[in-house]
Amino acid sequence: MHRLCIIFLILIACNGSSPKENTLATETQQSTSEKAPATEGIRYQGILPSTNGKGVDTTIILKENNNYTITETFLEDGRTHTEKGIFEWNENDKTIALIGENNKKTFYKVDAQVLIFLNDNNPNKKMTAEEEERYSLHQK
Repeated sequence: MHRLCIIFLILIACNGSSPKENTLATETQQSTSEKAPATEGIRYQGILPSTNGKGVDTTIILKENNNYTITETFLEDGRTHTEKGIFEWNENDKTIALIGENNKKTFYKVDAQVLIFLNDNNPNKKMTAEEEERYSLHQK
């Protein structure tokens, strides 16, 4: 009897996960791929403040080879602007600089799964927790 139990446990261990776990893993992979295909890159999204108070729906996709795409939709009038460029990572202050048209740099602080827009493009500026939340783009 003990041998049968041991053989059964070995078979379960060798099989890996149960069919129910495999189904859950497949569903998770499908829902993740629906959000952002792996070939697309890492997507950050949120609504950043604007001068008119309505906000700018902002999506940044960081791609391989330090390329990025930023799409901004202005909530006041629905106007959309898309820009592509390269980004630079600064290990010392944990920021990235998006380098777009005319070599204009826009800085974001990198914090876990969040990009925090540095409004005055000063990577050393200290922000309050409330400011950081208002200027945050979350990984999707």
